[in-house]
Amino acid sequence: MNLLWIPLLAILLVGIPHGALDAILIRKVSGSRSSIWFYSSYLLLCVAVVAVWFQAPVVSLAFFLLISLWHFGGADARGYGDDHWLSRLVHGSMIPIVLPALQPEAVAPLFRLVALQNETPFVQWAQILIWPWAALLLLKVIRKEFCKREILELGGLSLFFWLADPIYSFALYFCGLHSMRHFQQSFQFLSRNRFGKKETIEFAILSGVPILMILLGGAMLDEAQWLQGLTGSVFIGLAALTVPHMILIDGWVPLGKPDSGHST
Repeated sequence: MNLLWIPLLAILLVGIPHGALDAILIRKVSGSRSSIWFYSSYLLLCVAVVAVWFQAPVVSLAFFLLISLWHFGGADARGYGDDHWLSRLVHGSMIPIVLPALQPEAVAPLFRLVALQNETPFVQWAQILIWPWAALLLLKVIRKEFCKREILELGGLSLFFWLADPIYSFALYFCGLHSMRHFQQSFQFLSRNRFGKKETIEFAILSGVPILMILLGGAMLDEAQWLQGLTGSVFIGLAALTVPHMILIDGWVPLGKPDSGHST
């Protein structure tokens, strides 16, 4: 029995909702009571990403891997009280570089699936780039910028990535680390603001709609093998959601970052 539905379900129910707080966060930052402009621009960006993806899937996947590196790395680094470029690169490389380098044969078909069955060079690139990543890791050690928990996290993730199916590895990282850190930083940021019934309903709706769209997309991508179609739909959907989410979190809302106007 194919058990890949377990990590995919985790990504849908835990990973996707971590971006559902975006509208609430930006409203608290801007002081606006209306979210219509936000929803419109967010939706347009998502649609644009999906449209471009189907026109240029390999280029789109490359762009997604790059922004994932920077976005994931920022959240991880801030989780340890650091947002230096070195920490961002070391932590952010875990998914786009370390995972495919450790599991090349298992990740290559996933890249082809997400790139709509086009061949991609990303596994080969990862196997080359893991050496500069190791050099950056060593530099971080030499500069004594590691804490014990950070070393355990990177070491544990690397071991799990080497042993487990890559979908499980991604789910562990995306749900267990990235999404949990985002929820923690978001609610810490929102702790000074009212989060009542209206915000709870909004969060539930904004979590549910993308999940339903991704499930529908899975059926449309591959009617015969729905699980395979769902896998492709999950990652294309994540790319579509990550672009506006990253613009917001890395460019506007100071989650986990010291700011004179928004202390965390």
